[in-house]
Amino acid sequence: MQSQDDVYVAYDNFDGAPDMRIAVAPGSDPPDFTIDSLAGFSQGLVNPGQRLAVDPNNGAVYTLFQQCPTSVSNCNNIAADPKTIHWFLNRSTDGGHTWTLNGSSTGVQVASGQSTQPQPKFGTVNALLGGVDHVAVDPNNSDVYVVFGNRDPSTTNNRLSIVRLTSDGKGGLKIGRPHFVTGQVQAALPSMAIAKNSKGSIGILYIVFNGLDQKTGFPTYTAKLAISGDHGVTFKTKKLERFLSPAKDSGDQRQRVLGDYEQLKAVGTTFYGVFPGNGVPFGRPFANIDPIFFTTTVAK
Repeated sequence: MQSQDDVYVAYDNFDGAPDMRIAVAPGSDPPDFTIDSLAGFSQGLVNPGQRLAVDPNNGAVYTLFQQCPTSVSNCNNIAADPKTIHWFLNRSTDGGHTWTLNGSSTGVQVASGQSTQPQPKFGTVNALLGGVDHVAVDPNNSDVYVVFGNRDPSTTNNRLSIVRLTSDGKGGLKIGRPHFVTGQVQAALPSMAIAKNSKGSIGILYIVFNGLDQKTGFPTYTAKLAISGDHGVTFKTKKLERFLSPAKDSGDQRQRVLGDYEQLKAVGTTFYGVFPGNGVPFGRPFANIDPIFFTTTVAK
């Protein structure tokens, strides 16, 4: 809530649909979780990929999660490539006691697309078991942004798209038109944050699979940061690190060399991020996936 510091924890209850639940410790130190509410449902053979975001202007909390509708046959086959994914958003404005958005207590669909989850593995060594999505709130005006995996059916590239949600003037949100974040690349593991500056600069951290190295046969990746100063219509991209995976395909369909997600935060006009990269260029004496930290500052 706006008047106090609360702790929110999102979790998936797989005894249910799975059920998307949010536990809250309101204004307590140490945290005392006295609230546990249902915020929506997931479906199908994908991870819900549930994410949380807070509006610092009014204390509203948003949850984003995936559904793979069971009415679509490819959502009932874990090996199906691709799967049809719907992304749902819900909101609490009363400290997590209740959840509703645009009149729905279980959230509203804000995006849809094809996605390769969880198989085949991203770059042959990283099963996408944690979703391909993220949500952030603009601290400048309370607009909400959702980034999600959006496979191009003609090229089979798993691109990233973004959609902006703005106030409808009635307490709800209007869903905008999606725009691509990436070009024709294989991208995954997005994380998003928004700077407090005149442009409301959007930063999206993600990983690109470049193919197998011709000499060694190891997968190659590039960690990138895309920044938009026009509300997610266009992006300029910075290369953070191009690296070799320290492992090849193990044959395990749950292999995750890179993990399930990355993290990007914004404080004022500075972005702080961490991604899984090879530590060799930074002094590691042997090939290993390490947490690589970075910062970058945008104009006021």
